[in-house]
Amino acid sequence: MRLTELYINGCHLIAAHSFEMLCQNCPNIVRLDMGNRVLNSMTVNSLSYLQHLSKLESLNLSQNSSMNDDATRIISQSCSQLKSLDISACGAHVTDVGLKYLKNCINLTKLDVSYLENISDDSFQALATLGSLEEVFCKGMMSISDATCVSLINLCSGLVKLDVSGCLEVTVKSVQAALVEVQGRPDTGPRLELVLGGTSFAPMQLERDRKSVV
Repeated sequence: MRLTELYINGCHLIAAHSFEMLCQNCPNIVRLDMGNRVLNSMTVNSLSYLQHLSKLESLNLSQNSSMNDDATRIISQSCSQLKSLDISACGAHVTDVGLKYLKNCINLTKLDVSYLENISDDSFQALATLGSLEEVFCKGMMSISDATCVSLINLCSGLVKLDVSGCLEVTVKSVQAALVEVQGRPDTGPRLELVLGGTSFAPMQLERDRKSVV
């Protein structure tokens, strides 16, 4: 089949064998959206069927409370071409152990892990070593601090968006690191958008710089 994009977001009754057949018969899928409890009707091991989708670049598994560390391990092993992954709001069973598996996704440029409860700076410091991340969303994560921001900013030279809104441990130090990084980029290089709503940063803490960080 020539199907390249499939959106089954919120389809709660898809059985494991149906998902397996889908993956086997639609090998050209590049984008797969199966968020909002799709995994509830199958086991996490069903994600191993993703290995049949050798061209898969974008995967949305947000709001699946059955997601866990084994699931991220399977994704990292099965999706070698993955560029974008959304596992936001997947509950408490995805931890630092699971997130670190994503270091194997060497093509990953966009990652959304917002509202995960058991992720710390340690995971992001490890993922930053990939150097390939361009957009990172980690909203509402109480364990995330400046250490995450500084690591991503310093090690991911192509970073264009970092959303840490609602992360109370993020302070002016993250903005200072961003300004230094932006100043080192060519005038024609990409700008860095830093989203800081609901953090501990206050604009008055920082003087204006000729290069902008949003």
